[in-house]
Amino acid sequence: MSRKEKSFFGSEIASLDFINSVLAQDRQAREHHNGVRLYVDTSTQSSLTASELLDQIDQEGLDPIQQLLIQILEEQASIPFTNGEQQVASAVTTHEAVSKYKNTSRGRHRLDTLRSLREGGLSAEGARSDFTGVAFADIAQCLYRPSVAEGTLISDDLTFSFFSDFMQGKQQKEHPYGVKTLLGVTVPDGMVIGVNDGKPQLLKLVEYKMAFNEDKYRDQYASYTKTFREITYKSPDAIRPDFGVDFVVPRRAYGREYPVLEGEIGAEYHYLDQIDSVSFGHEIDAILADQYRSSYPYRNRSPR
Repeated sequence: MSRKEKSFFGSEIASLDFINSVLAQDRQAREHHNGVRLYVDTSTQSSLTASELLDQIDQEGLDPIQQLLIQILEEQASIPFTNGEQQVASAVTTHEAVSKYKNTSRGRHRLDTLRSLREGGLSAEGARSDFTGVAFADIAQCLYRPSVAEGTLISDDLTFSFFSDFMQGKQQKEHPYGVKTLLGVTVPDGMVIGVNDGKPQLLKLVEYKMAFNEDKYRDQYASYTKTFREITYKSPDAIRPDFGVDFVVPRRAYGREYPVLEGEIGAEYHYLDQIDSVSFGHEIDAILADQYRSSYPYRNRSPR
């Protein structure tokens, strides 16, 4: 998707107030036994739109990084929180979230890509890994967005645009589902931009993580610590001192505990109460079984 294209998810703009009210119901702050905050209670907070943030910015005396943040906000402001995204965000179960996602333009686009890859010879095992990742990231982005308590969430495409401009000269690579990466750089799935004293600031990075891999979490945390240092060196005012990363994860991870990440930047695990990791896997199996038929090894699994 180019930087000027609109969201895949539909055309009708949904009310953020409505989404916030739906997702605020029955939320409670939960803490891990070792003190790492796993879930942020946002029942009394609300997101700001990119347009609202732009209205707060004083454009005098900005450095190149701050100007880049404004450019990203301007492009985000042109992408409405659509009815399709609202439908996914209002889901209360894994099955409902996946079902609604399949009926969005982006979900259909992913399924069309999956079909083309299968026809091109992609194995069922290969399809399962990649499709699970992109589907979870798409759904998690919808579910997480209304819970951002400060600033506004930037889309995956525009987050890549920011890092591509910031890390100039890095070679780009595009994966089959349209996900872009920079060679040698860990590009996050999203980021949150806010305003402090009339100036734009990068508040946090966001990762949507379905797979449970302790080493991967630690590696990404180390990479984002490096990103914090690089941005701080070039533009101290463009990044918040308590900058950190949110790992957006399912509410269940097969009974395992997420690793403690401590260091120069903050790290939080944001549980999606709507998504159960086991049920999500079964939903993906049902989708792939429909694509691969008798050749799919997990075709007997059913959604729960």
